[in-house]
Amino acid sequence: MSRNIASTFRVRCILLILGLAGFAQAIFPVNAYNHPLAVFQQTDDTKKTKLYTSLTDEPKYYVQGSAIEEAAEAHQIKHYVEDPNQQSPKPYTTQGKTEHHLYPSQAEINPSEGTMPLTSGVPVNSQIAGAPAGSCVLGNTQYTIQVPSGTTELRIVLSGNQDVDLFVRFGQMVAISGGQAVADYSSTSLSGNETIIITPSNSPPLQQGTYFIAIANCASVTANFTLTATVTGGGGPPSGCSGGTPLTSGVATNSQIAGAPAGSCALGNTQYTIQVPSGTTELRIVLSGNQDVDLFVRFGQMVAISGGQAVADYSSTSLSGNETIIITPSSSPPLQQGCYFIAIANCASVTANFTLTATASLAPQTLPMINLAFTSGKHVVVAGTNFDAGAVIIMNGVERKTRRDPENINILTGKKLAKKINHGETVMLQVKNSDGRVSPLFPFTRP
Repeated sequence: MSRNIASTFRVRCILLILGLAGFAQAIFPVNAYNHPLAVFQQTDDTKKTKLYTSLTDEPKYYVQGSAIEEAAEAHQIKHYVEDPNQQSPKPYTTQGKTEHHLYPSQAEINPSEGTMPLTSGVPVNSQIAGAPAGSCVLGNTQYTIQVPSGTTELRIVLSGNQDVDLFVRFGQMVAISGGQAVADYSSTSLSGNETIIITPSNSPPLQQGTYFIAIANCASVTANFTLTATVTGGGGPPSGCSGGTPLTSGVATNSQIAGAPAGSCALGNTQYTIQVPSGTTELRIVLSGNQDVDLFVRFGQMVAISGGQAVADYSSTSLSGNETIIITPSSSPPLQQGCYFIAIANCASVTANFTLTATASLAPQTLPMINLAFTSGKHVVVAGTNFDAGAVIIMNGVERKTRRDPENINILTGKKLAKKINHGETVMLQVKNSDGRVSPLFPFTRP
C-alpha cells in the first residue's frame, strides 16, 4: 500500500514538473532567446547600433562543395575571395586548386577597412594577409586616386615581395563575381611587380573622376607591397561628380532600395551627386521613405563601409523614414564648393521606396516657403512667403499647372490638383521661383 502511495506521489510530482515546464515554455518560448547578431536598442528615437553592409549587383563568391572543374595548369586559374563587410573575422569556404582539381579550403577573411585616398606620385606601403591554399585574396583596403580634367596618363605601379595582383576600376570599388575580380583593368602576372597605364587611347579610355585600386595576395603568407599612382597632366582636382547619379538642385528623385539582411542596414548601390557652386550658403538634403531609411553625405568621394559602419562626413539615422541634412559654412566640416556624394541605406528587410531632394541655395533666407496648403473644390491652394511672379507649384517633384493670385503674390492655386490626390493620401509640395530657387518639402494630406 505504501509503495502504491509513493508511486502515485512520484507520478504526480512528474506531472507537476511537466506542467510547470509547459507553462514556462508558453511564457518564455525558446525562440525568444534567438536574438539576431545586432540588436537595435531604441533611445530617444535613435538607434544605439546600426550595422551597414553594401548591396552589390555582383554576387560574392562563397562556394561550398567538392571539385568543380579541371585545370590544365594551376597558375592559369585564380579564384579571388573577399568578405568586406563582416564585423569580425569569419571562416568562409572557397575553392582552392591543385595541379588538376579545384577543392574546398577554409579562409579567414578580415573585415573591411574601407578606402584610402592616394596622392599622385606618393608611394604607400602596406600588406595583405595570406590567401587560402591555391587561391588569391583581395585586400580589405581599396585605394582611390582622383583624375582631373585634362589628364593624359594614369600610371599605377605595384611592387610586392611575392605574387600580388593589381586591379583598377572607374567610379566604384573592385568587386568579386564567380571567383574573379570585376575591374576595368588588371595586371596578374606570377611576379610581385605589376603596372597598369591608362591613357585616353585605352579601352575603356582614361576619364575624369575617381579610380579605385585593389590589390590581391596570391601567396599563403602575408604580402608586403608598395603602391604608387601617378597622374600626368590635368589642371587640378576634378570639378565634376563622376561615379554617381547627378541631381538637379531642388528637383526630387524617386527610387527604391532592396531589403537588408535581418538586424542590419543595406547601403544602396546607387549614390547621388550634387554640385555646390561658389557662393552657396546652404546645402539641404531631404529624404522621405516609406520605412526606416538613413541618409549619408560625403564631400569629394563616395560614402563607403568600414567595420559595418558608413564612412561619411554627415549622417541622419533616426528610426523614421524622414531624414534631413543641412550643411552650411558653420557646419563641421563646413560647406565648400565642389561635389557632394549622397548615399541611402535601407534598415528594413523589404524594399524601401524613397524620394530624395538636394537643394543648393545661394541665399536661404530668400527661399520660397510654404506655410499652408488646403483644397478648394478640385484645386489645391498654397500660401507662403518669398514667392515671385513666376512661381509654380511642384507636387512629388513634378511641376503642376499653377494660377497666381492677382492681389497676393504669395498665394498660388494648383489647377485641378486635388483631383490627382486621393482622400487620405500624403504628397510632397514645393514652390519653385522663376530664378530656380525651390522651397523645402511641405507634406500635405488631402482630407
